[in-house]
Amino acid sequence: FKEPLYEDWYYSALGKLYTLISQYKRAVIFFILAYKKNPLPERWLDLIYATEFIYYNEIEPYYDYSLIETLLNKTPEKVLNKYEKALYEFEKGLYYLLIGNYSQAYKYFKISYDLDRAYLTSAQANYFMGLALEGMGKLKDAFFYYKLALNQVKQKDYLKKILFHIFKVSAELKDYKSANSYFMGLWKEGDINTDPYLQLAFIHAWFLNNGTFLPHFYWNRFYDYLARKIMWLAFDKLRGKLAFLYFLYKFSEKGQIDEDLLLLWQNFDNFQLPKNYQWLVELIRKKAL
Repeated sequence: FKEPLYEDWYYSALGKLYTLISQYKRAVIFFILAYKKNPLPERWLDLIYATEFIYYNEIEPYYDYSLIETLLNKTPEKVLNKYEKALYEFEKGLYYLLIGNYSQAYKYFKISYDLDRAYLTSAQANYFMGLALEGMGKLKDAFFYYKLALNQVKQKDYLKKILFHIFKVSAELKDYKSANSYFMGLWKEGDINTDPYLQLAFIHAWFLNNGTFLPHFYWNRFYDYLARKIMWLAFDKLRGKLAFLYFLYKFSEKGQIDEDLLLLWQNFDNFQLPKNYQWLVELIRKKAL
């Protein structure tokens, strides 16, 4: 690798190795070096791929994806071969998934997968299709793809993501037995004190299927105790904020407030929630009024 001719290949290989172990921030560094040495479209697409997965693999949502949009707009689309075109269409789909435009995400995922999906495992491809369909409200179709992904997955990180989403979709479809079974799968994979997917799934049990799932949740007897623990462990995270809103909702119904709520109340106006959770805040405000 001392020969300059091979430097771009060397950096690109390192970047790809880091993507395989989900260390996307390191991968970006090497993809930038590879592109500087030899500015091929493939190197540029690798850079977008790793950058998108930095955003995607964070449990908590970002609110600014302008960097990805800039990278996509600078892609020399006319010179891409079939494989590169497939990857580029997937990257557009992932961008739209991140910003919450699920119908566009589905459109580009479909184009991408029809061309070539060699850059993803079958489990990942089916999982992303499920995400887009879930976002569109096509829950039965999403369940179909999540089930396929669950039967194919080998990576533990993706297993947890799939279990989290298939748990939610099952509950929304009123298949409560399956929902509890998939939650048990998550429970076996993690610790409620530390695992973000398990904590997020537990808190979601409160408002799935318009709030009617919780009585059917096998763990409902311990719900308040564990929700309070999650609230304190992760108040600066989405799952902690949702737990706080759960107790605030209970207060708005019964008018009984406790010390935990009083201590956290001062921070209530200082956090943001993704758009699809804002209805919770409005619901609580209406009840309180």
